[in-house]
Amino acid sequence: MGRSYSMEIPNLLINALFVNTQAEVPNAVAVNLVRKLFDKGLEEAVEYYRQLEKPEFHKRWVGPRHAKGKPDAKAGESYRAWTSLNGDDPDEWLSLTYPSATKSTAVKIYQNFNPGAIAQVSVGSGDEMKNLDLKSAIKYVSDKGVSILEIPIPNEMLVERVLVELDSPKVKGWNQIDAVGLKSIDGSIIWANDATESSTAAGNAEPNLFIVPVAADLMAWRKRYQQQGYYREADLIKALVNDYL
Repeated sequence: MGRSYSMEIPNLLINALFVNTQAEVPNAVAVNLVRKLFDKGLEEAVEYYRQLEKPEFHKRWVGPRHAKGKPDAKAGESYRAWTSLNGDDPDEWLSLTYPSATKSTAVKIYQNFNPGAIAQVSVGSGDEMKNLDLKSAIKYVSDKGVSILEIPIPNEMLVERVLVELDSPKVKGWNQIDAVGLKSIDGSIIWANDATESSTAAGNAEPNLFIVPVAADLMAWRKRYQQQGYYREADLIKALVNDYL
């Protein structure tokens, strides 16, 4: 490569690559970091990386905002789903609000990581909430391998809010929720436009600068870069592997 870099470089790279876990395409953070490493040098790359440690960046990860809208996480741990602050704290909850009160026949909860901790689901409008019967729920898996819990809503209730309560110690580890949909009487799914939570790991999921990568990790991402047309970046990743790993 014609340059001398410390081992900090591949550590920076591997962490940037995993900023968006399970991303379908190389994310902009990783691409920018690769380019800065080779075009501007280590000092500027490190400064760019440090910007990622600011709270305004980390609050984008695993916060309640990721429970809004349509599901977008694959099965497994993902930065694209809500995560409570600690993995096994009791009495965690996620509250979701919808654009308007809608006659609904079911709630669909997408549990992408460590499913099975849901203890109670309540639906209603305003402060008037009704507990649903979890024994009548149907469990199945989406085409992305995500566990879906579908709970019937009796009497086509008007629903504007859903409260999901977790018994986190029941299923060890973080119990992530990617989305919660309302099935309306015409069969369409309405997705939440706002969400609040008991706690969140957002702001605590910073990548660790000192995780030591292995060649297989970098080469797997090199292949993904090639598939998406990032040929220059793919070559740079290969150079990193050849020089340091």
